[in-house]
Parts: sequence; C-alpha cells; structure tokens
Amino acid sequence: TYPLMMLAIGVLVVFVLMWKVVPQITTIILGLNQQLPFATRLLIGISDWFQNWWWLPILSLIVALFLVNTAYRMPEYRRRIDAFLLKLPVLGDLFRKQAVSRFAMTFSALLKTGVPAVRCLEIVKDVVNNRVIGDVIGQVHDRILEGADISTPIKRSGVFPPVVGYMIAVGEQSGQLEEILDRITESYEEEIDLSTQKATSLLEPLLIVGLALVVGFIVISIILPILQISQSL
Repeated sequence: TYPLMMLAIGVLVVFVLMWKVVPQITTIILGLNQQLPFATRLLIGISDWFQNWWWLPILSLIVALFLVNTAYRMPEYRRRIDAFLLKLPVLGDLFRKQAVSRFAMTFSALLKTGVPAVRCLEIVKDVVNNRVIGDVIGQVHDRILEGADISTPIKRSGVFPPVVGYMIAVGEQSGQLEEILDRITESYEEEIDLSTQKATSLLEPLLIVGLALVVGFIVISIILPILQISQSL
C-alpha cells in the first residue's frame, strides 16, 4: 500500500505541475524572446501536448485495466498472466510463496475436518488464486485417482519449491500430513513477511529516484533559461 500511495501522490504532483504551474512559467520564459536550452524546449513541448491531450493517458490506463481484467477472466490468458507473474523478479517469488501458503493452510484445514483428500484438492485448486499452480494441483488430483501419492507430482511440477514436495512426502509416509502442512504454512508465512519487506524496500527507493528525476528535470528546465538570461545581462 505504501509504494502505491507514493506513486499516486507523485503522479498527482507531476500532473499538477504540468497542467497548472509549468504553462504559467513557460509563458513568461517565452516572452523573453531568448534562445532556450533543449531541456526547456522539450519541457514546453511536453507541457503543450499535456494541455491538449491530458485525457489520453487517463483513457489509456482505463482501457489497459479493462483489457487486462477481461483477459484475466479468460482461462488461457489468465494462465499466461499468472505464469508471467511468477517469473517477475522479487514479486514473483512473493506470489509463489503466497500460493504455497494458501495451499498448505487450506489443505490442512480441510483434512482435519475429515474431507477426503481428492475433494480437498478440488477446493484448494481454486483457493491458490494462480492458474499455473492450480493446474499442478489438478494434476495431483488426477494422479491420486490413479493411485499415486501427492508428493511426486508436486516435486516434478517445477512450480512448487522442491522442499514442499519432500516435506509432503515425509508427511504421507509418517501419517502426519496435516502437521507437516501446518509447518509448511508457518514457514511460508514467515517467508512472505520477509519477502514483502524486501519488495517494499526495493520499490521505495526506485519510486523516490524516479519521481526525483521527473521533478528535477522540470526544475532544471525552468532554471536553465533564467540562468542563461542572467548571464547575458
């Protein structure tokens, strides 16, 4: 939430600068009839475009969100989006751990209430909120119907962390699958907290530097012609 708030406030500040502040200052600068630096000319061009087409970025964002939301409702596109999310640096690892934690927690809770393992997997497949991992759980469900164990398809999936498959195998062999799933949940909840802190600590400086560069460009573009005029005087 904090990085998103920073991004929203930063975009709002730049929007106000480009819509209200910059046009007023550039009008004064243009009235001096001086040769303007490239950065200032670029800023004036961006400001003019923004004055006439300010609605285009907003409309593009709305259309993009609508298209992504529509695609996410379609099974094939949702599978591709979920696979892409799992491959993202830093965030992909966080999404994977969240899905594994949901899988283990829900699977354990259902087993403890006496729900058969086959039915548990049918429910858990929709709980993980990731179509790629859900497909693996569906494969585990099919293998159980064929008489196989739970751990082997998970270990071979390449989606679940290998340690999860080995821990589930130990739980199946010892008859303590629910307890092992609880341990997996606790372990991954702790890792989720650490991964969230790591992701936030990486996003914050990136956002700060990005906003500083944008605002710095605006300030420098305004100051350069003023310095140039003062030197000529």
